[in-house]
Amino acid sequence: IALLYYWLITRLIPGLYRQWKCSKLVKLKRRVIVFTRYPTPGKTKTRLMSLLGAFGAAGLQLLMTDHLLNVLSKCSSKLHNICIEVRYYGGSNVHMNYWLDRRVPMSIH
Repeated sequence: IALLYYWLITRLIPGLYRQWKCSKLVKLKRRVIVFTRYPTPGKTKTRLMSLLGAFGAAGLQLLMTDHLLNVLSKCSSKLHNICIEVRYYGGSNVHMNYWLDRRVPMSIH
């Protein structure tokens, strides 16, 4: 009986636990949340406005967000369990959807 108990504790239960844990991990979706700001001239990248100007700073914000979302879309196409969520400040839902709707499926808030 002691050997059976030892075998249950050391072999069977850890193996079953590992299987259960791996099966749960596969079903979970990973979420990447991107915090950004709508690229309005004069309101984004304000510390860089002295070097780039208001429109240049807004353009930089647009390019940086586009680059990040391109990288995330490549990751999302390789790893199917990634959910991309964009949280933003400024602009409206219509503006953000027009700007970001051409990307991979994501939720925009």
